Amino acid sequence: STSIAAFIGLAPKADAHVNEPWPVVNWTQFLNEFVGGSTNATNLVHAVFGFFQNGGRRCYIVNLGDDGPISGGGGRRGVAALEAVDEVAMVAAPGYTNPESYDDLLSHCEKMQDRIAILDAPCEVRKLDLLTTVATPHVPGTPEPLERGLRPRMSDGGYGAFYFPCLLVRNPLVRGEQVI
Repeated sequence: STSIAAFIGLAPKADAHVNEPWPVVNWTQFLNEFVGGSTNATNLVHAVFGFFQNGGRRCYIVNLGDDGPISGGGGRRGVAALEAVDEVAMVAAPGYTNPESYDDLLSHCEKMQDRIAILDAPCEVRKLDLLTTVATPHVPGTPEPLERGLRPRMSDGGYGAFYFPCLLVRNPLVRGEQVI
């Protein structure tokens, strides 16, 4: 199916299935496995809620467990854990808008050649023309540039899609609370 997504990010239950692609078939299962009684709606929570609200039926969750990079630092962690899951067609890391995350997702999809990366743009953009310039990683030991591009690199095989702007959504864990 082309409708099976994978989401990588931070779950409110930080110790839930860390770096393990966990299949989820509905919102209630996601709440039970990854949220518990928390009211902390992370970017991962918002994305999975939206997926099921818009007709999604099955997805995989890779909980990073901490605020580390989505690449996981080697082995079968982070985005690399999804290499073992054949049925994934779309991969997203909600809220990860830095050049390293863009490259990790695009590289994964280019390697697998059977899925597409859904890339978030930053929610705060000072100048819209920065969205037309490729974001490049900061090189340690060099001065931080005053302005860097915000767009991910192009995928040679077309394995990525970049979305702007951020959407205003409600917190699915707290009635009436809106967030970006």
